Amino acid sequence: MMRAFRIFRLFNRVKSLKKIVHAILMSIPGVMNAFLILTIFMCIFSILAVELFRGVGEGCDSKLFDRSGFDTSRRNCMGEEYFGDFTKSIYTFFQVLTGESWSENIARPVIWYYRPDGLKSTTAAVFFVAFYLITSAVLANVVLAFLTDKLMSNQEEEGDQEKGEEAADTVKPPPPLPPLSKADKLISKELGRLHSSLGELGSSASDLQDDFNRAKSEMAEVKDQISLLVKTIERKYRLAAL
Repeated sequence: MMRAFRIFRLFNRVKSLKKIVHAILMSIPGVMNAFLILTIFMCIFSILAVELFRGVGEGCDSKLFDRSGFDTSRRNCMGEEYFGDFTKSIYTFFQVLTGESWSENIARPVIWYYRPDGLKSTTAAVFFVAFYLITSAVLANVVLAFLTDKLMSNQEEEGDQEKGEEAADTVKPPPPLPPLSKADKLISKELGRLHSSLGELGSSASDLQDDFNRAKSEMAEVKDQISLLVKTIERKYRLAAL
């Protein structure tokens, strides 16, 4: 029997189903708040219904009861079966919430039971209609609004991510350069010539610097030799004088 639940694997394999499940999980906090408010309203109306409608059709199984239509198909009195205690009452209002024959089997018997008293009959009608509008028409749609909002926001986020990935993958090439005119070609040739001339001048300047350094070193050697020769001559003169 547990193999029947293997169908849930589709939620991970089918992308559209995965989005829906993810949106439902993301909307759980807001949906839980809406369900809490819905439960509070159901409890309030259930407590009031026990106090107001528990006696509807009371004594319907007695021969002295001269009104028909206030017993159920289970041979019980309508008020006792639908509003006898809190649990019966809240289940009855859950049936009203779902919309399943609530008007014919629940609201109308109560309204017709109090028909001799116009105020009570109108109050009963307003009571059930107000509950249906508050719960089914408002709070149930709030839950759907939470689910729809999360689903749409998830789709927008995924669309933005896909656009960002596409923009990152597709890098636009630089625009092509415009063709050169004759004047531009002549200028580029002249610039090339000047560049080569500057290179030659630089090489010749380096050669001149090397020659100058070589001559400078040779002159220093000649100077040293002259000073040595002068010292030698002075020494000879001194020896001759002695």
